[in-house]
Amino acid sequence: LLILHPDILVSSTKVADSSHCTRKAVLQEIIRTVGGSTPSLLYGNMLHSLMQSCMTEGRWDDEYRHAKIEEVVKEYGGQLWTIDVGFEKAKEELLNRSKEFEAFAVRFVGEKPKVDAFLSDPRAVDTARSRLAIISTLDVEDDIWSPRFGLKGKIDVSTRANVVDSVGFSRKGTAPFEIKTGRTNAGMEHRAQTMLYTLLMSDRFDEDIDSGLLYYTQSNEVFRVQAARNEIRGLILARNRFATFLHRRMTLTPSEDEDDALWGDVDVPVSSQVEGAELALLPPPIDDERSCKKCYVGDACMLYRKAVDGDEAICDDETDPLQLIYAGKTDHITPAHANFFKHWERLISLEEQELVRFKKEIWTLQAEEREQLGRCFANMVISEVKAEDLSSKTSVHRFVYRLRPRSPPDSSLLGGSISTNDPVVVSLETPSILAISRGFVLSLSPVDLVIGVDRSLTACPQTKGAAANELVFRVDKDELAAGMGRIRDNLVQLFTPGADARRRSLVVDLAAPRFRPVEEIKQAGLPSHLNDDQRQAVAKVLTAQDYALILGMPGTGKTTTTAEIIKALAQAGKSILLTSYTHSAVDNILLKVKDAGLSILRLGNRDKVLPSLHPYTLSSEDYAHSLSDIDNKLLRPQIVATTSLRQVRNGAARKGGLDVSLFKRLSDAHPNAVVNLTHQYRMNSDIMSLSNELVYSGQLKVGDERVGGRKLGVRKDLAESVVESWVWDIIDPDRSVIFVDTDALPARERRNGSLIDNLSEAVLVTKTVSALAGSGVDEEEIGVISLYRQQIKLLSRQLSSHPGVEILTADRSQGRDKECIVLSLVRSNTSGNAGDLLKDWRRINVCLTRAKSKLVIFGSRSTISHVQLMADFVRLVEAKGWVYELPAGAADVAEDVKVKLEEDVEENKPVIRRGKGALALRSPLASDILNSL
Repeated sequence: LLILHPDILVSSTKVADSSHCTRKAVLQEIIRTVGGSTPSLLYGNMLHSLMQSCMTEGRWDDEYRHAKIEEVVKEYGGQLWTIDVGFEKAKEELLNRSKEFEAFAVRFVGEKPKVDAFLSDPRAVDTARSRLAIISTLDVEDDIWSPRFGLKGKIDVSTRANVVDSVGFSRKGTAPFEIKTGRTNAGMEHRAQTMLYTLLMSDRFDEDIDSGLLYYTQSNEVFRVQAARNEIRGLILARNRFATFLHRRMTLTPSEDEDDALWGDVDVPVSSQVEGAELALLPPPIDDERSCKKCYVGDACMLYRKAVDGDEAICDDETDPLQLIYAGKTDHITPAHANFFKHWERLISLEEQELVRFKKEIWTLQAEEREQLGRCFANMVISEVKAEDLSSKTSVHRFVYRLRPRSPPDSSLLGGSISTNDPVVVSLETPSILAISRGFVLSLSPVDLVIGVDRSLTACPQTKGAAANELVFRVDKDELAAGMGRIRDNLVQLFTPGADARRRSLVVDLAAPRFRPVEEIKQAGLPSHLNDDQRQAVAKVLTAQDYALILGMPGTGKTTTTAEIIKALAQAGKSILLTSYTHSAVDNILLKVKDAGLSILRLGNRDKVLPSLHPYTLSSEDYAHSLSDIDNKLLRPQIVATTSLRQVRNGAARKGGLDVSLFKRLSDAHPNAVVNLTHQYRMNSDIMSLSNELVYSGQLKVGDERVGGRKLGVRKDLAESVVESWVWDIIDPDRSVIFVDTDALPARERRNGSLIDNLSEAVLVTKTVSALAGSGVDEEEIGVISLYRQQIKLLSRQLSSHPGVEILTADRSQGRDKECIVLSLVRSNTSGNAGDLLKDWRRINVCLTRAKSKLVIFGSRSTISHVQLMADFVRLVEAKGWVYELPAGAADVAEDVKVKLEEDVEENKPVIRRGKGALALRSPLASDILNSL
């Protein structure tokens, strides 16, 4: 078998579905539609869960079945609510549909096949029938990745089975057991899926599996699906075709000179236009009237056909049935709409590349090799099995483990790019089994990490009987690319025939938003404690019929204003969906409204929600017992709060405009829809002047004279006795802003592959923070920020003796403020390479506007000046006399830094520890190292 593009793991289900129309299957793969449940679909999922439980527990009696149905109905209560099916009706339906389960067990479960345990096999050449005995259940919902076949799939049940043929030959072995709850047909798609599962399980269990089992609950019939060579060959060819189109989408490249006419009237930067138009990015349509009319991705298919493929019509005959379908789905799409869709779909595809480009390293690189790149922890063993976290059904993990290196680590675990909250995939190194579980890093220290995962690490069928401390794992950084499919679906939904035409008009055509007369609001009165800007913002929102935009500059009370808007909307009888990029931003707003007598539902991973807001989340204790319970939980809340959005990683997509927010697009088109909040109540006048001159063109104003003149409360009597004179110069409260130029040391950055930190800066920051804390400044009022995650890890280690000091990335610092902020810019080199992060004015602006009374910035003046924004910053602080050059006496500090630097370089130096081999055979390209994140 020839596997084309084996590093693209194609879903076995999608390959099976592509037998009739590859285009439909590819569209299903790239567009993640949130479709509504149907009774048949929902009952099917519930029966799956029930059957899997019966097989796992080996219980088929009525008592167990009734108890399990009770659990399943509660678990699926929210989905039953969406189709308006009551709990009692659902229980009755499940009892009826599962009544043959016990008969199934009597016939098919055991060590040896019973006399009536016949298998159906429509492909058998003789009339004699084989018999089946399911000896044991090995696993359920086993998620298998197979780079060997370029496939992935989730097996309903992995079984150990005994099949006796018509002449009495017995074959015992592993087999996939696929459950189907619909009409019995053993059609090609079901059989193809089962055949592909035999390949996946052959790879996972390292044995020759020549057939699978296909069970239909309606007829209580089991089919044997033999993996015939010719059929497997045909399925692999279908998989290769599928992978070819996915590969084309993953290899789009920016073009500098593509014809501007391609984009029509849409204003698109040249750098965003991409090559590859000569190769179709989707398979051709099958143009079958009956199939296309009933296809549930037909709207998206026809949209791509018009906007991307450029088809104006299917045929010249306007009365042709297929042409009528096409016209009905696309006639409302104007040329400008088509260009808009094509442009943004391409940018989404470019960004998608960034999310998947490292994934193949999990199987093409040995664990030690990937560990050197900072994207893996190799040779890890379980040091503690923690209690299962079942406190929340919305939690992304059910099993919690503490892992440590099998041998004393050669370097700190903080030295890589894996951080707390990062998604990870866990594989077994001995024996070599890829991706046995997925989850998130819950905590990370120099010597161990705690992970929460979806599946047990010790219950893998291949390792049963082994002691937990005998198992060796690798933990790889994962990339969650499925979110781009949801984003693409949002784009598609703007243009489907049933879409909200008004929303399309506002977003795509930039129609003017509508507002009611403000007099209608003033009669009700606005909160008196708000300033004029804030009251105007509340009024703007209350009068908006489409949208309102509030541009809140730093410290201007965005959180307070948002909270008052929520209260006003709730008072007007509205329900509110509150979203933000970070959990902390959502929680900060909820803290301001939770005591206002409003009902709140907080969605999201419970682990990342403030403990004080846990009562507003959905947990296992919130199991509903009826539809009215769900009504109370899901309909009663006036505020539903969750996180949203993400940041753009791909450079070409960013240059093409993918990082241009909807806010900016709308505000540029309709400035009259914008209210500016300009009075800030956080920063003193000196700190405010930085962002005011660099970003806001002087629009920011001090909202209160006391705020403008505030100073950091440093006790000089304490400071002079505990710190060196140069440190006192830095923490002097009369210097509200101070840029400490490190060029004199010099304090050079360090590189380990793509990871960058600066130990010298970290030591200087540590000395400064220690001096502040020793001079009477509350640790809780000191924040340390860096744009580089590797520097954050280093600072966390250096400042471990100051647990009250928050150490934050620029993104996580949003919504936070401290009396004093210490900022580490990191970049310092002889080549003047300041990197991309210092070019991000949004992030820099966030860093400069977190401090209330004092802002200390460490950086290399010569290096950062190569970035325009930072060059403007340097000129500004020079003009104001806020640059501090370390005096000659600081040479002793440099020696101290040098010694520590040498020690730490030795500690973090990559050590190659050759393991027993990679998880899969390495391709010739596996040694290519990508040095940027």
